[in-house]
Amino acid sequence: RNKYGYPDVHTVYNVTNSIILAYQAVQIDAPYDPNDIHISFSDISTPWTYGSSHDNITADPLLVDPAGHDYRLQPGSPCIDAGDPAGAPDPDGTRADLGYRPLDSSGIYAPRIISAGHITADTLMYAAGGPYRVTGDLTVDPGVTLTIAPGTTVFFDSGARLTVNGRLRALGTAQQPVRLTVTPGGGVWDGLHLLDTSEDNRIAWAIIEYGEGRYGTANPLDRAMVAVTNSSLLLEHSTLDHARYRRLRTVNSSLVVRYCLFTDMFGPSEPPLTNNHSEQIWGTNAPVGGQIIIEGNIFGTTKGHNDIIDLNGGSKAAGEPVPQIIGNVFLGGGDDALDLEGDFLIEGNIFQRFHKDPLYHTGEQGESNVISAGDSDLQGRHYVVARNVFYDVDHAVLVKDRSTLEFLNNTVVNVAAGKAAIYFDVVGDSAGAGRGAVVDSSIFWDVPVAFDLTVRPGAPAPELSVTNSILPQQWHAYGSGNTAEDPRLCDPAAGSFTLLPGSPALATGPNGLDRGALVPGGATITGEPEALTGATSATLTVGGAGITHYKYRLNDGPWSDECPVWQPLALTGLGDGAYTVYVLGKNYAGAWQSEAAATASKTWVVDTSRGWVRINEVLAINRQAVEHAGRWPDMIELFNPGAVAVSLAGMAMTDDPAEPEKFVFPYGVTIGPGQYLVLYADDRTDLPGIHLGFALDGDSDRVLLLDTAANGRTVLDSVEFGPQVPDLSIGRVGHDARWTLTVPTLGGPNRAARSGNPATLRINEWLADGQVRLVDDFLELYNPDPLPVPLEGLYLTDNPQTQPAKHRIGALSYVAGGGFVAFKADGQAEKGLHHLGFRISANQEWLALYDAQLRQIDKVLHFSQTTDYSQGRSPDGAAYPYAFFALPTPGASNAVPERIAALDAGLRITEVMYHPAEDADYEYVELKNVGAVPLELGGVRLSGGIEFSFPEMILAPGQYVLAVRDLGAFYHRYGPGANVAGQYSGNLDNSGEQIALQLPAPYDAAILRFQYSNLWYPQTAGQGRALASADPSLPPSAWSQPASWLPGVVDGGSPGRADGQSLAPQVIISEVLAHTDPPLVDAVELHNLTDEPIDITGWYLSDSLENL
Repeated sequence: RNKYGYPDVHTVYNVTNSIILAYQAVQIDAPYDPNDIHISFSDISTPWTYGSSHDNITADPLLVDPAGHDYRLQPGSPCIDAGDPAGAPDPDGTRADLGYRPLDSSGIYAPRIISAGHITADTLMYAAGGPYRVTGDLTVDPGVTLTIAPGTTVFFDSGARLTVNGRLRALGTAQQPVRLTVTPGGGVWDGLHLLDTSEDNRIAWAIIEYGEGRYGTANPLDRAMVAVTNSSLLLEHSTLDHARYRRLRTVNSSLVVRYCLFTDMFGPSEPPLTNNHSEQIWGTNAPVGGQIIIEGNIFGTTKGHNDIIDLNGGSKAAGEPVPQIIGNVFLGGGDDALDLEGDFLIEGNIFQRFHKDPLYHTGEQGESNVISAGDSDLQGRHYVVARNVFYDVDHAVLVKDRSTLEFLNNTVVNVAAGKAAIYFDVVGDSAGAGRGAVVDSSIFWDVPVAFDLTVRPGAPAPELSVTNSILPQQWHAYGSGNTAEDPRLCDPAAGSFTLLPGSPALATGPNGLDRGALVPGGATITGEPEALTGATSATLTVGGAGITHYKYRLNDGPWSDECPVWQPLALTGLGDGAYTVYVLGKNYAGAWQSEAAATASKTWVVDTSRGWVRINEVLAINRQAVEHAGRWPDMIELFNPGAVAVSLAGMAMTDDPAEPEKFVFPYGVTIGPGQYLVLYADDRTDLPGIHLGFALDGDSDRVLLLDTAANGRTVLDSVEFGPQVPDLSIGRVGHDARWTLTVPTLGGPNRAARSGNPATLRINEWLADGQVRLVDDFLELYNPDPLPVPLEGLYLTDNPQTQPAKHRIGALSYVAGGGFVAFKADGQAEKGLHHLGFRISANQEWLALYDAQLRQIDKVLHFSQTTDYSQGRSPDGAAYPYAFFALPTPGASNAVPERIAALDAGLRITEVMYHPAEDADYEYVELKNVGAVPLELGGVRLSGGIEFSFPEMILAPGQYVLAVRDLGAFYHRYGPGANVAGQYSGNLDNSGEQIALQLPAPYDAAILRFQYSNLWYPQTAGQGRALASADPSLPPSAWSQPASWLPGVVDGGSPGRADGQSLAPQVIISEVLAHTDPPLVDAVELHNLTDEPIDITGWYLSDSLENL
């Protein structure tokens, strides 16, 4: 009887090849007999010896993860090969393991067998329960879900297929992908077929391989690894591999393929198995209400006559979905990347290395195109191609079969010789010619033939519009805004199509975008007011590559109705406060940006209560940029961005905080809202306009706008700048009114100037031991870029190993295009932004230039230096070895022009009358051309106690020229016979001082720099003699020595003549009759003091030195 007292049949229990883990493995209650339970060849937690039990163990079975329900055996488990030796072996033929999951001899678990048939109830395949082996065709019935969990592997025997009529959820993870593959041992399985299922089918983080199922037609080549028919599928983050036929086939299905890897169809030396049937994706359009999106995938290569994607779309006008191919990478092929029939959006892809394969069908007329656009029904499809890169291809786009193309913000580089980037017909491979193309904001570089408009006889010529693009000159007439300038792509061969600084494509595309492919998707917004404004209205422009419509909202307000992008976004009646506009863009396919990814404008604040004035533009080197009253003064612009007029009366302008009132605005000067005021930085108060009385230093300076004295002269605005570019200004631009290099627009809105690439800069010249040629050591940079280059934020150092950031170049510092900039290496950075915080050693050291992120731009090693000799690159920018230069040229080319070399070799100071006996006004400095060629003196300078710049004039070999203190006094004493260049400012110190004879700008080196003294020769110190050069051929370093000079041999000196040859007047005014009555007239009598006639033709007789 049993425990309830009822009669019971005698039962015997036999347990074998098992694992029993429990606190009490077996419990027997009376009246049951423990000898009826026979346990053999098992692992039990407590010993059991009843009945005929035998060969049991009580060891830890070493399960993988029992807490996680993974009951597989670990390698080394005592349960391996511990089963009944007389029983059935494991699948690999070895002795049976204990437990549910046997291992084979190599330590791999035998799959769970799933026979052919139907899955009629929701089923989970999970890693711990697998791997699984499907031995025949398996169908998931309608209404049933098959879930394949992360880490699960499902093997399919050769010829087996998984058909899903219900729902498939194969969702792995990056670390635990799902794997659908063929059973080891060879062959291929028949693939995965989603058939007539509109369920939410998803495959993610999966590896699908070795599938070659046959579908749809009697053609034995019509095979695919994954087929989607009248169904819906999201396939993402998956790898499709090892399939020689189509990897993915879609027919009348809604399909999204994202972030997948489609590996190469064939190996490097493997020929294609088929033509037209070995493609990555093939199919037809989605049904109305569905979608096809192929986004973010990587597509490996194909060979032969096989496209990467061969897809039929539909008609947007008929309400059919427009397939979207977005953000993919195509690695190459021998036919088309995209063979598309229907309306399509192709956006943000990278296409590279598509060339017609030698394995292409023999005799076929086709070409290899990245995009083959058109269909044989001649319905005239439309293709929007935006933001794509095409590199190293035969053709970018074939527009055929009466189709049209919008080609927007694309980059095409390296098209094969003799091939057209875009063309419109291939006789024998298209049913008709294309209708035309609109090309905008695209880059064609290294593209010998941008377009081929040739079509078959009788076909209309394609209509072509090309605007705002970079391409060969011959196509510029097809639109406006085109250029042939180098787009400055970073490194296309290495896959980098980034625009380098200075590219003509930067910010010159529509709505402020760049030209070319590397622009953001979605809507863009431009036209926001400045961050702080008094304006109560704003007109914004919405655009974006491929964007056709938009909706917007202001701050947290409601979304507007749909607007076309050609319609400006106008805002009026804005009160005080902060404003941000949010925009959603719609593309050609009708897809909207998500609200979470809405484009936000820059925020601005409206303040209508006040006006304010700022320094808005500064032109510090005005050579020929902006003329004023026939002159070219430095200029400063003020601007009032507020809503109320501002009076400047009593405010001040200065370039020196220690002199805050260099200029004070008089009463009555105001700036209205939105108005500009131009100030002239010179002392010409006789000319129209407001003149500040001080000029600007183009090497380094600052400008300050100060409040009234009553308000404490507080700084209202200021700007400090370093080296400037001649004829370019600095100004405030953009929403944040930031300072940058600008094209001079004094009195109007500022416009940023293009600037070049700092990475091209070179350390070009340095001087470490200057005495005569230059007082200060220097370090010069050369800019080989034809555009000016910003220097702000770069670093110079003489200790790159441990102090790469030793000196940071200051704000608003620039070097001209193809130009040079020299920094004084005096260790006194506080003196201005053109001074360095270190000196250059005359011994060996490194000099280096780094960018703002401390990445090296250039570095040079110099050894011991020679006094007054600079060292640098020859020619400019050249590599090592470096050259020494007897004439340092800071701020100019190391190649010295012949004119400058001639001046340096041939112009000398030969006589100095620094302390005349009678009157200081008789001072003069005499120079002589001691060389063999005529000298052009224009711009040669005298400096020290005196300042003089020679006018344009020629000094013949052996000829003298003079600069004098007082022209009238000199002519009174010496007559008009001397060659006088003009009158200098200042005076020569009677006790001695330094005089420098400098080359014309931009050359700052001195031909001579010497210090004379009144203690050398008493005859020259007020006793009537001049100081005369003892030997003009002496080296410049000797000219400060007394032995290099002698007292002149005649009293009064011999200006304009060799020493000792007096310039006493030979013709004098001997009598003047100044007041007469008729018949007498006023008269002047001249007297020749010599015994010989004197030709006075060309001499002047005048009553005014200003009007000879």
